[in-house]
Amino acid sequence: MTRRRAALLLSLVLMAASCTPAASTPTDSPLRVVAVYFTPAATSWIPAAYDCAAQTDGILLSRTDSPSEAEVRFRLGEPPDLDSPAFQIDEATLALAVNAANPVSTLSEAEVAAVFRGQIRNWSALGGADAEIHLWAYDEETDIQTAFDDAFLNGAPPFSMAKQAPNPEAMRSVVAEDEAALGILLLRQVNAELRAIPLNQNSPLPVLMIFNEEPQEAMRAFAACLQR
Repeated sequence: MTRRRAALLLSLVLMAASCTPAASTPTDSPLRVVAVYFTPAATSWIPAAYDCAAQTDGILLSRTDSPSEAEVRFRLGEPPDLDSPAFQIDEATLALAVNAANPVSTLSEAEVAAVFRGQIRNWSALGGADAEIHLWAYDEETDIQTAFDDAFLNGAPPFSMAKQAPNPEAMRSVVAEDEAALGILLLRQVNAELRAIPLNQNSPLPVLMIFNEEPQEAMRAFAACLQR
């Protein structure tokens, strides 16, 4: 077992042991401001994080756009060289998103790889219209893109001609406006303007909150709330 995997599993075991309904700081504890960072893929969990913070005595969240300034980071999947406490709060599944007018509803794993490697570039090869595939991805360093590349491209980045969306919200927008577009989202992020193409043999990914150091009572209660 690798060191990072051992660290993650140990943290999950420790959290499971601490998840009691009464786990919170005393009501007379001083309020502590906690800087938190959410990757674009993890922004779906912002409301839950703030709800749990409101239920946890002694902490107030302050969102930052700089992961280096954050005490707690929320992300999709396990990062490389994880060596700090990490707690799984949920899981999410990758999906491809197409415009609602696109007739293509399924893609094999081989077809997905061929499209994102630039080997298939027209929808007609996939049973769709005779139109160029407008391929969208994210920066290769982002957690959602890294997870997709590892699952379907053997860790390689997508075709260099793929356009980049800065976040899932932008991805939803461009796909909703373009019948030839194809993008990557979490299944839960596909809204009514789009249609999801499920990805076969795609295991759910952990949604993690990662601490810079071992969390104390209030922060453990906060994490326990998010795990429920």
